[in-house]
Amino acid sequence: MAEDGQATGEAVGEAAGEAKELPLADRLRKIDREHEMLLSMQDQLLTALNQHFRQKTIEKMIHILKMYVRFHFELEEQTMALCQYDRLCEHKAEHGEFWVAMQAIETKFKGGRDVYEDIRKFFVRLAGHHISQSDEMFLQYARTLL
Repeated sequence: MAEDGQATGEAVGEAAGEAKELPLADRLRKIDREHEMLLSMQDQLLTALNQHFRQKTIEKMIHILKMYVRFHFELEEQTMALCQYDRLCEHKAEHGEFWVAMQAIETKFKGGRDVYEDIRKFFVRLAGHHISQSDEMFLQYARTLL
């Protein structure tokens, strides 16, 4: 997500659509790669906020992040359903909380308010608990099905 806005919501959507046809092993690799991409997007967004990029640029970055989060959650949930994962409902609830937080960040930024700390906390929760614990538990389970 460079300042010129190379990444687009459409590209994110296309990538999510392609994942529906993937075998389980490829889905799991895609989930892992998307986790890495989410952390990269965090770094880019926090850098953009620190360096005072243009409002429209940051707004677009937040929107792209929001769409990426949405499609990532869909991939995880579809894969969990495919694997008949018994913690799917709990996991979906966690995703719902993150989705509400992401929407709040976008709304707050559009309202002209600082979101640096909100984004930092969002990713501390996402990486520090959700990815490293909840997602990892699922990935370990799913790998036993390969």
